[in-house]
Amino acid sequence: MSTNDDVWRRPPGNAAAAPADPGPPPLRPQAPPRPEDAAWARPAQTTRNSSVGATPPAAANRDPGTAKAAGAEYTGPPPTNPPPPNWRPPLVAEPVPPGALPEQDHDRIDVEEQAARTLTAGVGLVVGAILLVLLLILCARAVF
Repeated sequence: MSTNDDVWRRPPGNAAAAPADPGPPPLRPQAPPRPEDAAWARPAQTTRNSSVGATPPAAANRDPGTAKAAGAEYTGPPPTNPPPPNWRPPLVAEPVPPGALPEQDHDRIDVEEQAARTLTAGVGLVVGAILLVLLLILCARAVF
């Protein structure tokens, strides 16, 4: 990064020829006001002195740059209309609480778990015995 900032400086020349204040931007054409926006429109400006060039007394003490914005004071939001009487959504009835589950017979559950454990162990022993016999047969064929 260079410290030379000559590229960004104004070229030498007549500094008085450059406009100091470009002035207000050109006005854009605006659409006509809609009737539903009338509640939000600024109030009409009324002045005691309607002569051209006269400034309101409140703006006379202010800076000339802010005199334009001082013409309209904020008067607060427009009045609101009350909502219609049935504006809230209808209430939904609460659902019925769920029914109670039947009581569990813990003794019967323990007996069934024990039977399932015995069956699983029995099937495992039978499968293991069959695999052991097959392994012995394969090994006997390879040796003899």
